[in-house]
Amino acid sequence: GLLGDGPRLRPVFAGLYRFAERFARPIVAASVILVAVAAGLATQLVVDSSGPNAFAEDSRFRRSAAFYREHLSGDVIENVYLRGAPGVFTDPERLRRLQAFQADAEALDAVDNTLSIADYVALMNRAVHSDDPRQEVIPESAAAVAQFLLLYESSGDPTEFDDLIDPHRGETRIVLNATVLSSRESAALRARLETLAREHFPEESDATSVLSTEILLSKAADALAVEQVRSLAGAWLLILLGVALAFRSVRAALLLGLPNGLPVVVGFAAMAVCDITLRDVTSVIAVTTLGLAVDSTVHLLHSVRRREAGVGRREAVEATLRTTGRPVLVTGAAVVVGFAVLGLSGFRVVSDFGVLTAFAIACALAADLVLLPAQLLAGSGGAARSRADPAPSPRIPTRAAGVRALEVERVLAPAVVPSPKEIVFDGFRVGYATELGEQLDAFRFRYGVFVEHGYIEAQPGADPMLRDPYDDAGVQVVARDGEGALVGAARIVLPSVLGLQTSQLFHVLGYPTAPDRLGEVGRLAISTDRRGGGRGPLLGMIQLIHRGLRANALTHAVAFMPGGLIASLNAIGCVSHDLETGPPTPAILHHREGMRGYFAEQRPRAVYFDLLEIEAAVEGWGRRC
Repeated sequence: GLLGDGPRLRPVFAGLYRFAERFARPIVAASVILVAVAAGLATQLVVDSSGPNAFAEDSRFRRSAAFYREHLSGDVIENVYLRGAPGVFTDPERLRRLQAFQADAEALDAVDNTLSIADYVALMNRAVHSDDPRQEVIPESAAAVAQFLLLYESSGDPTEFDDLIDPHRGETRIVLNATVLSSRESAALRARLETLAREHFPEESDATSVLSTEILLSKAADALAVEQVRSLAGAWLLILLGVALAFRSVRAALLLGLPNGLPVVVGFAAMAVCDITLRDVTSVIAVTTLGLAVDSTVHLLHSVRRREAGVGRREAVEATLRTTGRPVLVTGAAVVVGFAVLGLSGFRVVSDFGVLTAFAIACALAADLVLLPAQLLAGSGGAARSRADPAPSPRIPTRAAGVRALEVERVLAPAVVPSPKEIVFDGFRVGYATELGEQLDAFRFRYGVFVEHGYIEAQPGADPMLRDPYDDAGVQVVARDGEGALVGAARIVLPSVLGLQTSQLFHVLGYPTAPDRLGEVGRLAISTDRRGGGRGPLLGMIQLIHRGLRANALTHAVAFMPGGLIASLNAIGCVSHDLETGPPTPAILHHREGMRGYFAEQRPRAVYFDLLEIEAAVEGWGRRC
């Protein structure tokens, strides 16, 4: 309940709103261009699922692998499979082609050495010629080749050649030791070996001739890239469909498309620019970003739609930034920092994942707090106007004919707190709660009173306080007994973009004056020990409530209260007038849900007070201070 309570974040959100309002259309246009450019860069993204590149350059694994390759041989096994008619690979000419293929393959930078059945046949030919090095060649006849293979198998393990040539001599395998550091390099080597196979063995090779674990990883990486695009597109469309159904508005779904798609596309572009490959771990960044972005965007859009029915689009956007925008900013920043810490990992995959996710979520946060408001304001025409030439705000209907509803200029501005800040009334100290600790005490006090009387339901496990956004647009008034214990609390709500709580809970058909002259009194709570007893706390709080309203240049105040309290106030000179109301709408009934006990038991009415009319009575009490 303390997030953003103080004034520190207010200038931030005020600045965000002014920026989005002034440059709404340029922001949207720039975002569309950014998505287009980022999409182009994202096409350069490289898919790579290799193991070695998952580690930093100076890691122990990379150093060990480099030592192995330098002093021994390649650390990756590649295979070339050739298939022909039975007996074809006892043909000397075919075996010489094997040797030629091996020579061309070993000439490639990535290949260290090769092995095939032709090497064994040449060695056996040398052995039967008194180990003459010049005879380490393929014999001239197929019969000699067959005899060599039969002789070798008879003198040792008959299955020893099974991994190089099949018993029918129609299929053979060439083994290559290669040095490849990534699935990209493996894919390039595969393409080159396939070309050599087609050149040397046009009849015995096909598209599946070259295989290895790295090649399979490379193919899996290619499939991963395709599935990434397909799954993201599907998830994005399902989210938009869900939003359209939830909000019952296709336009609401379209509004989410750009701010939710931008961080995903920009994230892919950043990977391409920074030469970070798409692999199993980094592939989940986009999905993570999309999920977090949708959550915040839906909350913001819902808050705007809930408010704009009462105060209009521009005011609703500003109020949403100052209320719902606070937890969005704070939680988003915390998530960004949390993922950024992973960038300190020595395991490159984890490091890349942390940094990129933090960057993408930061982009999502910017899209939610800048782009979405700009879209909403551009759609309402807010970008075409400035503060110097404001557009008329939607008017609150007025009861008195000819009274024009003026635009509410107060935007959660600091309230004017009159002096003195505290008075003593019938032995009770009554004052304005200007300090955070005092305000929290008031929130907890009225929570206890409302729960005790069954007006609201208790919240197990939560900090016991009754607080809502209207508390940010007003002043708390508290009463304490001689020992300093709280015995009463109430609040004044000043004109702001939030509107009035009465408007949320009653279908008010008309108000007595312009919005910027109309305040609200509410959340009145009196300690059980004082209810029905002395009126000191109540009269003292009314005294300061009246002063606070008048100090802020207000002429009228609305409230909703039970008939018994209305009668008591009328009896002491605080005469109220019923507001003209209609049957509650479904939205109003929804807002009443949290106060079902209060409405069921007390059956409150919406009323207003003419502050000038009751001034004489209140001043009369003031002489008792």
